[in-house]
Amino acid sequence: MSRKQGIADIPRRDVFEYSLDVLPGQKVEWEFHVLEGLIDGQAGESDISFSARAFWTSDGAGFQSPQDSEGFNKELVRRLERVNIENIMPAKAVKASRGTVKESYVAPRPGVLWLRWSNTHSRLRRKSVRYDVRIESLQTADGMREQGLAHAGTVRQQPEAGGSA
Repeated sequence: MSRKQGIADIPRRDVFEYSLDVLPGQKVEWEFHVLEGLIDGQAGESDISFSARAFWTSDGAGFQSPQDSEGFNKELVRRLERVNIENIMPAKAVKASRGTVKESYVAPRPGVLWLRWSNTHSRLRRKSVRYDVRIESLQTADGMREQGLAHAGTVRQQPEAGGSA
């Protein structure tokens, strides 16, 4: 099992995204908690918007990884020409008072899964989120274990027109 945990400080009008390469059948589990801010009493309760999206690198029919198919690169180029990002979990507001949120997803085919914590609605305050993301290893036919490949957490600025504190 591969695991990443930490605290993400998300500046106002920014997002924190964590991406994972997944293979068919891999289960991704995540839990997070929005931390209370120092001025929550005066400025209102800390909150973020959470969502999950995926880009599938193949349809999953007949192979699990690039090594299993000579046509993988051609199919990937075709998919990149008409990018189709699937919403796995629509954006939802999560307040600090909700406590720990625990969720999971099993990948139906190979691709990239993005977990996104957004603070783009906030005009004044940064928010902090404690997160823990786990991806199960796959058992391959020859007994070797395969891990999810790339994992990356980034804070990306995404200005939004209106908003609140």
